[in-house]
Amino acid sequence: DGTRYKVSDHVTHNLYVQYTVDSPGAIDGTRFRIGVRNLANNLPPLADASYGYIGDLYSNRGRVFYASMRKAF
Repeated sequence: DGTRYKVSDHVTHNLYVQYTVDSPGAIDGTRFRIGVRNLANNLPPLADASYGYIGDLYSNRGRVFYASMRKAF
């Protein structure tokens, strides 16, 4: 319909902490990581009335927590 939208700035913050085991034994060198993506749970800015946000630029995922463990043999 020709409506123009001013797309607002959009910033997300990610955070993680990790620990790598440095001691003799079976788990030596194992890395443990926990983190969160989109810490503030920011939603993407409104871009138009039909699609809502620009999917090529923004993700509509809210806050996501994750954990991982890595071990090389």
